[in-house]
Amino acid sequence: MTDVQRRLIHVQATPDTSAEDLVQIARDVHDLIQNGEDPKVFASSHKIQIFSLALGDDQQVNPIQVIASVNPALIAKVARDTNVAYTRGLGDMTVVPWDEETEENKMALVQAVLGRLRFRHDPKAQHEQWVASKLADGWTYGAEKNVEAKTHPALVDYDDLPAEQKMKDYLFAAVVDSLASKLPVPSPLLRPIERAGQGQAEDGSKTIVFEAAEFRELVVGNVFRFVAAPGEEASTTVWVAVSEPYVQYSDNLASWTVDSTSYELGDLIAQLNHAVTSEAPPAAGEVPPAEDEQAPQEQNPVQDYTGDDA
Repeated sequence: MTDVQRRLIHVQATPDTSAEDLVQIARDVHDLIQNGEDPKVFASSHKIQIFSLALGDDQQVNPIQVIASVNPALIAKVARDTNVAYTRGLGDMTVVPWDEETEENKMALVQAVLGRLRFRHDPKAQHEQWVASKLADGWTYGAEKNVEAKTHPALVDYDDLPAEQKMKDYLFAAVVDSLASKLPVPSPLLRPIERAGQGQAEDGSKTIVFEAAEFRELVVGNVFRFVAAPGEEASTTVWVAVSEPYVQYSDNLASWTVDSTSYELGDLIAQLNHAVTSEAPPAAGEVPPAEDEQAPQEQNPVQDYTGDDA
């Protein structure tokens, strides 16, 4: 028998991807390769992540392999169901499993997971955020938990919680940390970036020069732009980072994300050559303060964090 080389494509698909979907994906990717096209373009438009391409000679291996992984929603589900098992062991039957939760509460639990992943909330911080969200929703302290009356005995300072209540926050953090290693590795941007620095033009005026940079290396106040694709002109739009880069998870995909504001490159260069006389903050559309004048902005915790004190 003659060995036939096959191209193995390792992809990551969302958990609800059906067998029929995978068959169609395999056919579509095969057609792209046959036509000499890049299958990664297909992957980015269909919310699947191609991790690697390799040649294999095993005829029995399927041409496409799905790598199982988790996402923040699945971590939230495990954390909630762990909480349910623990609280029922304490005699509390009021906490509902994930599958019976409202969509609003599910989203809040996912944000809680992201808060742990992004900001490393410790159990005390988790509890404080949970208390703040409960109070904002009209809950008050009560000797017994009553969903209809919106009273909860855990609406106290963290240090005043009994040990069995503190355990909920420790369990939540432990579940998130344990499953975090199974999350998809952040992929680089489809288009690389260049970070701006100050330079000097031929006429002696100040200008901005760009050098290649890693997205995860950005810090607050950095100016950057996306590298133009072959055949494209360099963009005149630049971006100013207003947060530290963090990992964003969506549909089992992961990428670096940063909160930023766009400006025109010419405006920033003009700012370098003219003194800023107004102390008022720039209005929308105006250039920001120079980087050395811009105070670093503190990362804000996820505001709608509810924790899982239930």
